[in-house]
Amino acid sequence: MRPRLRAALAAAGAMCLVVGAPQLGGPTLASWKNSEYGKATVTATFLRPPRNLSCSRDLVLGRVTFTWQAPTAGGPAHSGYAWAVGGLFERSGTVAAGVTTVVINVPLLTLGTGNFTVWAVSNAASPQWQSTKLAGRIYVLTGLVPDCSVP
Repeated sequence: MRPRLRAALAAAGAMCLVVGAPQLGGPTLASWKNSEYGKATVTATFLRPPRNLSCSRDLVLGRVTFTWQAPTAGGPAHSGYAWAVGGLFERSGTVAAGVTTVVINVPLLTLGTGNFTVWAVSNAASPQWQSTKLAGRIYVLTGLVPDCSVP
């Protein structure tokens, strides 16, 4: 065989080996090794909840009033309170930081037990911070005879 032909065949064979061989590694976007050291101070806090939840009922007007005290000092400032009634009927809302009372008008054709919860909220962060919740109960024998309790 001629030397030129032999060289061409050898080159073609080597090319087939390279193209047909399985790839051992995948693509790499970046790779480096460099050690860095950092130092930081982290302070954790929480939004303090409202306290001393109490309730009263008004049989004449068919409503229940929940009252609480502002959170103790410390931690981030709260911007208001959120509250919700669930189970018996659905209600929810928010009140300003200086308001510590919510009046729940009980629907006339209601019968059963519901849950009331209230918690402090702060708009100082996104998403909004929330405290733990205080809970109370609403009891209704028709909307004309509401009652309530707090643990």
